[in-house]
Amino acid sequence: MNVDLHPERSILHAQVRKAKASHCVDDAGSFLRPSTFKGPSSKVYLGDVAETLLRCSTGAETPTFSHPPGFDEQRWIMEYTAGSLHVSIQSVPYWGFGLLTSGYRNEVEIRGPV
Repeated sequence: MNVDLHPERSILHAQVRKAKASHCVDDAGSFLRPSTFKGPSSKVYLGDVAETLLRCSTGAETPTFSHPPGFDEQRWIMEYTAGSLHVSIQSVPYWGFGLLTSGYRNEVEIRGPV
């Protein structure tokens, strides 16, 4: 079993419980913008996990999407730097416990000093 253990890398898997289209991705630079952004953009469902991380990251640069949402607004990868930390959040949809229900989770990778 090969496990990637790195002293300056943490990974968190989190179930997204609530999401709404309160943000969008601008088409020009793939930056995260509020839903009131007036330029050409596409909506994105961040969810409670990503929104909480952004609120707690003081001094964070504007997040960018290395893989912006497409047809499925819940599948994306967003990255930003806050001080000496680099944060990457990947949103992954999956089928839930029923045939007709689905949900999504966020995989959060934080690199930097503990």
